[in-house]
Amino acid sequence: MASLRFALILGLTLCAVLPLGACSRDKAESKAPPALPPVPVSVATVEQKTMALQLQAIGTVEAFAVVSVRAQVGGELQRVHFKEGQEVRKGDVLFTIDPRPLEATLAQAQANLARDTGLVQQARATLERDRARVLQSRAALARDQAQARRADAEAKRRLAAVYLNSGLFGSRPIVST
Repeated sequence: MASLRFALILGLTLCAVLPLGACSRDKAESKAPPALPPVPVSVATVEQKTMALQLQAIGTVEAFAVVSVRAQVGGELQRVHFKEGQEVRKGDVLFTIDPRPLEATLAQAQANLARDTGLVQQARATLERDRARVLQSRAALARDQAQARRADAEAKRRLAAVYLNSGLFGSRPIVST
């Protein structure tokens, strides 16, 4: 394999060098820049060791996934928590939004909740008071109805005694006890 590579490199080198020798040197003044001095070359013994892999290339980079990021709430950005090109995962904090408007909205909602809770408690107290009044009214109605029945019974008893004592129903007087 190495001899095949060597033969291929040698053949390509000869193909590149031979046409250069065919060029004429008739012109004394050439427009080509003067040749650079030869580069010094040093020789070293072969060693086997691990090398860090470093690639330098010119090209374009393309993301393997493109996602759109939409905020769940609006607001002014205070901080960005990633750098362009950085890999991010689901759940990573990407931005910090100014919390002051959101905190004010939360405080307003909590105040409305407290007010509404107070109104509910007040309505429950009014309901209990009105229920107690209804029960009192029902008790008073039952008492008044009982008094009316007792008064009606007493009136009927007295009327019967008057009729009996008057002799319309017989000759014996009835004495009430």
